[in-house]
This record gives sequence, structure tokens and C-alpha cells, in this order.
Amino acid sequence: MKKIKLKIVPEPQDGKVTVFVKPNNDDKRPFVVGSGSYKFACGFCDHILARGVEFKQVQNLAFKCPRCSKYNISNNPTPREHS
Repeated sequence: MKKIKLKIVPEPQDGKVTVFVKPNNDDKRPFVVGSGSYKFACGFCDHILARGVEFKQVQNLAFKCPRCSKYNISNNPTPREHS
């Protein structure tokens, strides 16, 4: 599975994108788990935010990392792939 680092952004404004936030930061599991080809990692701390997904499944989404609390956007993932 190829790892893609997401772009860190300021807290998204309401209505611009869908934002995933864990109500309990102790829950470190990925927000989305599927059977696709990619895993998406926080652009700051490398925590896995989505695993087993395809690009088209995570467009216009933002994730607040439960580890470092940074916001990550999935619209333009960094093209660098990491194993």
C-alpha cells in the first residue's frame, strides 16, 4: 500500500470542506478504512488518517489529526509517495 502525505492547512472554514474530527483524541485509529491502494498520512506527524482508499474517495475532505491536532486536506495530496 502506498503512503501519501496530506497537506497541512489552517482550520477549514465551515462549509468549504467536510471535516473529520474525533470526539476523543485517544482514538488513534484511521478515520476511513477500506480495500484501496493508498494510505493517507498527516503531513506533520505522519499518523495514518485513512487506509485502503483511492484518491476519488477522499476529495474535499479535511482531517484533524488525533495525534498532533493539525488539519490536513485531501484535495491536493503531496505527490510524493512513501512506502
